[in-house]
Amino acid sequence: MFCSLTEIKEKVSVEKLEEVGLQCLKLCADSIQKGIGERLFDSAIDPWKAAAILWSASEGIISHFEMDPAKARLFPLNVKELLTTNIELFIRSLKPP
Repeated sequence: MFCSLTEIKEKVSVEKLEEVGLQCLKLCADSIQKGIGERLFDSAIDPWKAAAILWSASEGIISHFEMDPAKARLFPLNVKELLTTNIELFIRSLKPP
């Protein structure tokens, strides 16, 4: 179950949300940087930009398919499978040409 941003803000301060969000984004960026260092990912990639893209795409999937019942009926797709596919496609896009 997902909560709306309004519901979350009633329980958690905006500052705490931003802090946790930045920590998660940094974890993603650090993982991408590690992959670049190990030559698994293209060295031309900006880890922070790539992390922001992954984060945004994942939030979009959750927003569209879990938080909006009308869209969930229109596109009867499994959110977990969509998120997994999103990550798989994202990782493939980081690999060197």
